[in-house]
Amino acid sequence: MVFGVGVGVCIVPESSYSQGRTLANAGPAVELSFLIAEVVVGLSAICYAELATTVPVAGSAYAFSFATLGEMVAFVIGMDLVLAFTVGSTALATSFSQYLGVVLGAPRSRSPSDCLRRYRG
Repeated sequence: MVFGVGVGVCIVPESSYSQGRTLANAGPAVELSFLIAEVVVGLSAICYAELATTVPVAGSAYAFSFATLGEMVAFVIGMDLVLAFTVGSTALATSFSQYLGVVLGAPRSRSPSDCLRRYRG
C-alpha cells in the first residue's frame, strides 16, 4: 500500500496496518500526542483571551481580524463566517424538517423528483 507523506512516498506492507499490531506498537506515543495537543490548546486559549482583552468591542472573528489585520481581511473572514453559518443552518433545517415529517407521519419520498411528481399530480 502506498501513502503520500508530505513530499515523499512511503511504501508500507498491508499487514502492518492491522488493528492489533497498530495498538500494540503505539505505546506511550498516543498519550504523549494528547499531552502535546493539550498544551497547544491551552496556549491558544491564553492567546485568544489576551486578544479579547485588547479588543473589547466584540468577541467575534470578524472584530478581531478587523482590529488587527484590516478591513479587507475582515471582509473575507466575515464572508467565510456567513458561508459557514448558511451551510450549518441548511443542514439543521434539513434534519429538523425530516424529523418533523417523521413526527407528523408524512409519507417519505425517495428523491426530490418523486416529491415534485406527487405535488404536480
